[in-house]
Amino acid sequence: MQTINARDITVMALTETDGLKLRAAIEETLKKDEAVTLDFSGISLFATMFFNASIGHLIMTLSPKKCDELIHVVNISDLGMETYIHSFENAKAIYEQYGNLRKIVEVTTSNIDNS
Repeated sequence: MQTINARDITVMALTETDGLKLRAAIEETLKKDEAVTLDFSGISLFATMFFNASIGHLIMTLSPKKCDELIHVVNISDLGMETYIHSFENAKAIYEQYGNLRKIVEVTTSNIDNS
């Protein structure tokens, strides 16, 4: 299992841009067939947008179950964990309703083509 220190990527877990940077780091680790621990030591500000761009996308691409097995969060404040869980649950609900991200794109494209 590889540890990614979120503090090496950003000082605040607030923006979509920083979320995309974290997602890229997670994806690199997952390509190596390794689980990942996300260490949020030293970060005290969190926004759902950050987690939507990083974790939310992975949940809708891989599946909530797979992400739960492969991604572990440590040293995160109560606020951070609440924000993480909120984003995770939203992505999970979308996944359960529509399936993976590829299927969502197909359904959306199909609806546009039929207009």
